[in-house]
Amino acid sequence: MTKNIIIRDIGKNTFVYYRNNKKLKTTKGNVIKVLGLDFAQKILNKIEKEKNIKSSNFLKLLFFSSDLDVKQRCVIKKNIIKYLDTDLVCYRANKETELEKMQSKYWDPYIDFCERKFELNFKKNYTVMPLIQEISNTDKVVKVLDNMDKYTFTAFFFLVEVTNSIIISLNILYKNVSYNLVWRDCNLEDEYNQLKWGTDEEFKKKLLYKKNFFIDIIDYIKIIKFRKNNGK
Repeated sequence: MTKNIIIRDIGKNTFVYYRNNKKLKTTKGNVIKVLGLDFAQKILNKIEKEKNIKSSNFLKLLFFSSDLDVKQRCVIKKNIIKYLDTDLVCYRANKETELEKMQSKYWDPYIDFCERKFELNFKKNYTVMPLIQEISNTDKVVKVLDNMDKYTFTAFFFLVEVTNSIIISLNILYKNVSYNLVWRDCNLEDEYNQLKWGTDEEFKKKLLYKKNFFIDIIDYIKIIKFRKNNGK
């Protein structure tokens, strides 16, 4: 358990954390400040469950959010936009194969949601050659990113990196989805190949590490949504 962390009110509904009588800071030296006591308490409850504060993915996400500035957001936005042309969901197996039918069944609803919600238009690629998506998607995704607060922006960035998909990440943030099913869909091809060709123990270890980080991002998102639902 992580102990000796308390919340203190510094005015204007703003709260900071103290650990061993010192302000809790990011690795870059920024003080962790949050708005709203309920939100601050939710974060503290999560921190207290962490076994090791130094290796905590949750704190990594919280620190990342607290360190974000305008310049960093700009760099990260560019990195995110690159995924538009390489999005996992748009690259399919050969048509009419067993895997391609599974991809259509499980992945097409993610695309449909993005088309309805954000008016994004995606083309599917059935070859290994790169595919350039519609240029209008860039401005639309940038608009979504610019409307995100620092917590949501952080969660989205890491989701995209873990899932290799802007499409799936938008579904996670803006639609009620089963996180277990999302995890299945993120790894559909890998799992299919494992079943078809056999299990690779090293791959299983890497996948477990990746899944643990995915779960931590989801926990972070749940706290963010609590904040939004309570008007903080």
